[in-house]
Amino acid sequence: MKRTLFAAALAIALAGCCSCSDQAVKLAGGDSGGEAELVLGQTLEVALAENPTTGYRWEWKGDASHVLEQTGEKQFVVDSAAIGAGGVMTMRFNAAAVGQTELKLVYRRPFEKGVPPIETYRVQVTVRAK
Repeated sequence: MKRTLFAAALAIALAGCCSCSDQAVKLAGGDSGGEAELVLGQTLEVALAENPTTGYRWEWKGDASHVLEQTGEKQFVVDSAAIGAGGVMTMRFNAAAVGQTELKLVYRRPFEKGVPPIETYRVQVTVRAK
């Protein structure tokens, strides 16, 4: 009897720890043009190559604010100690509301007005209830 209760309690605890809403959905450059499905409250992480020493930066564009909210600051990790080295920029978004939206990021020099981005990253995002 004790063994059965312990096994049942352990199964319930593990099921709660392994919930898909606890783990971030991670995307990279090759996922552009694809789709991502999240559960309300889940985190979406997008990691893209960036070289800010050239003036180019990834920026969030579009109107995804009703479904997604950016959380925290962008994080940049350099690839090497070389001067002018590029690296990987990571942005995080919280699934704030149920719905569908396009997450659009553009790679451009923010100080160049009226110049189109040299790259655009798009992902269709669906957020569903838990």
